[in-house]
Amino acid sequence: MPLALLAMVVTFWQLSRQQGGEEAAPVDAFAGYPLHVGGLLLPVLLAAAVLLLHRWWPELSILAVITLLAPTLSILILAGSRRSPLTGLGQLATGRLPQMGNELALFLAAGVLGYGLETLLATWGGTLPLQGFGAMEASLTYLATVLLSLLGIHPIICIALAGSILAPIDPDHTLLALVFLSSWAVGTSTGPLSGINLAFQGRYGIDSFRIMRWNLSYLGLMSVLVVLAIWTLAARLGLD
Repeated sequence: MPLALLAMVVTFWQLSRQQGGEEAAPVDAFAGYPLHVGGLLLPVLLAAAVLLLHRWWPELSILAVITLLAPTLSILILAGSRRSPLTGLGQLATGRLPQMGNELALFLAAGVLGYGLETLLATWGGTLPLQGFGAMEASLTYLATVLLSLLGIHPIICIALAGSILAPIDPDHTLLALVFLSSWAVGTSTGPLSGINLAFQGRYGIDSFRIMRWNLSYLGLMSVLVVLAIWTLAARLGLD
């Protein structure tokens, strides 16, 4: 959350310093994205339910908790609204899910790739030239993921690769989560072949590589902040 707030500050600072010209966006005329309480209801309820259920039943993994609660809460919210749950589920199955085919294929491919690499490393004995996963290793993992994103490799693929390679050394999950979330967030906003930038290209006709060039300064500033956050967290966790 502190990194997310800092990212907003960086964005505001960069836009406030923007000069006029062809590459300048009409920031003053930008109205913003619609945000309402109804759109936040499901994510907030899901997060609270996951935390409560994990505290009550710690033996159950977080992944299993989310898998169980996400569809359950969605159906309950549909049942409590004015819309028919069957109608909402029908629209999801016939409309939204087919539109998400590319994203689903990407995540499935990343999962298959990650599991295959983990199995391959286990077959080879799972030996790595790393003795642990501290601040230096975490910083290098983040920087490598972001650089590969600039070359057109989706961050989720990089995360699947890193997770499979690092699994044998049993890295600290909190530090690893910070690395993966940060690299995904920064890599998605700057990578020319990320889903968001490709959506902007298809919808508004803006070259995704042009978007990447716009965001290079943002990438540099955020990378400095992320690396500082990684070293701070590693120190708090007692990791070298």
